Formats: sequence, structure tokens, C-alpha cells
Amino acid sequence: MAALVSGGGSLYGMTPYGGVSNWGAVYRVNLADSNYVHLHSFTGPDGKYPLGPVLLSGTNLYGMTSRGGSNDGGVIFRVGTNGTGFAVLHHFDGSDVNNGAAPWGGLVEGAGALYGMTYNGGVTNRGVVFSIGASGVGYTNLHRFLGGAGDGKHPKGGLLHEGNRL
Repeated sequence: MAALVSGGGSLYGMTPYGGVSNWGAVYRVNLADSNYVHLHSFTGPDGKYPLGPVLLSGTNLYGMTSRGGSNDGGVIFRVGTNGTGFAVLHHFDGSDVNNGAAPWGGLVEGAGALYGMTYNGGVTNRGVVFSIGASGVGYTNLHRFLGGAGDGKHPKGGLLHEGNRL
């Protein structure tokens, strides 16, 4: 489902199932000795069913889950590459026009922010493109998909970041 991310002599990734509650896990595989390290198990309130890759930034991994969190619309999270410091940065809530729900991809980093998209949520429940600070503050919808001939709907996958453009 998602690509592995390489950094610091390790590969990092997520599974949509498995872990303590069978709602997904974050892991690391060391390249030197093939040692597998379980970094985090999702339990529901902290997210469940990640469907995209993690983003490696310094000593932190950032990612999203497609479900779970306080509204069962998914979350944005951060966890250290050593498995410590797990934090939910944002709970998605697709029931209002100001938020997305069910992200099906990864995050990209640029201009001091994280960017991503959701499959549902927004004005017509057809998904959004958003930005958020790496600390979890400043969530902003950049585009709400409307569907129809002049727009898209229900995006899946990831964004690409090039210079000052997504």
C-alpha cells in the first residue's frame, strides 16, 4: 500500500493492520543487520488503518491514518524514529466543511509546513488539500474538492512538492 522511506541506515514504514489492536503499526528495519523494530501500534483513539507512507523529517516520522481519532475520520501523527514521543497532531472530522476525513496518502514537507489530502470531508464531502504546521498548529484547507467538470473528487495517493508548488 505504501512505500518505504529510507534514512539513517534504516527503512521506515507502516502497515494498515497488525499491532496490538490490529489497527496498524509503524516500524523500522535496520539495513545493517535486518533488525525489525516495532515503533508504534495504533489503538483507535490515536488512529487506525494507515494507508500511506511515513514522512521522515530529522528524527521524526509524520503520517496519517484513514480512520480512528476522536471523530473516526483519521489523524495526523508524529513519532520519533526511535519510537518515542508519539503525538496526535490533528483529528480529522469530515462532518463539517472546515475539515477533511479519511486521508489515503502521505504527507509532504515544504515551506515550514506539512501538506496532504483527504478522500472525504470538505463542503461536498469529496475531500480536501490541507496544510498544517509540524507542531500540529495552523491547520488550513487549501482546496475543497467539489467534483463536477471543473474539479476533482476523492483524491488518493500523495502530493509532490517542487520548489514553492505542490
